[in-house]
Amino acid sequence: MLDLKEYQPQSELYHKYIRRWLEEGKAEGEAAGMAEAVLAVFEVRGLPVTDEQRELILSCRDPDRLDRWHRRAISAGSVEEALGGAES
Repeated sequence: MLDLKEYQPQSELYHKYIRRWLEEGKAEGEAAGMAEAVLAVFEVRGLPVTDEQRELILSCRDPDRLDRWHRRAISAGSVEEALGGAES
């Protein structure tokens, strides 16, 4: 009987896909964490976030955009200003 704990697939294709999935999963997790950080800044500053804005932030997977939003959220007068029309 095959012991799955000991099974080590040798296929290079398998390893390629596993690496890619792990990298994608890591990027997804980092983006989700950045989105939560943006929302946390708004919460701490007492800036109200609409459901639409929350969804926009949580669905964003662009780390550069999330970083811009996070930096702007620190000093912006409103969520709208921090998001910069969302195309920023």
